[in-house]
Amino acid sequence: MKPAERQQWILDYVRRHQAAAGSTRYTVDVLNAYFVADYIDATGAKCDVMPYGADKCPQLGRDLSALHADMKLRRHSTGIQGMGGMGFPRWAWSYYL
Repeated sequence: MKPAERQQWILDYVRRHQAAAGSTRYTVDVLNAYFVADYIDATGAKCDVMPYGADKCPQLGRDLSALHADMKLRRHSTGIQGMGGMGFPRWAWSYYL
């Protein structure tokens, strides 16, 4: 799948879930296992399967960053409570429309 198609899939995913949640801000990030799995299934992106948590998918991170650089998504940092620093990051970027 081409970058523009992958990025459009992300935008559609966020819009769809935002509407379903009835929220003005629905966030996605690379630590959301359901979002990452849906992205991998939809795009066929390569990933490293993790024994727990979200699989690692570098392409997803690049697509999210590109959408932010193109001003199609906004982002903020989100702290990770509990498991942060125990093999998990202490924070991650959360992206939203």
